[in-house]
Amino acid sequence: MDLWCILVLAVLKRGLNCDYQHQLTDYTNEHGTLRQTMGHGIMKDRYERRSITDNVRLLSPQLLARISQR
Repeated sequence: MDLWCILVLAVLKRGLNCDYQHQLTDYTNEHGTLRQTMGHGIMKDRYERRSITDNVRLLSPQLLARISQR
């Protein structure tokens, strides 16, 4: 998972306050517009929940706030 995808998913997780197990995994793998934003096609580069969880947790709310300020 590249840095852009991690950032997009971290912002989505924080903005929607959704859970990893169902909602964020569903958005990541099933929603076309989000997949296009991440730079993926409809069926290409599907992610497992564990990968999403491990990567998105790398970006803390404090770090996202710092990114937003810039």
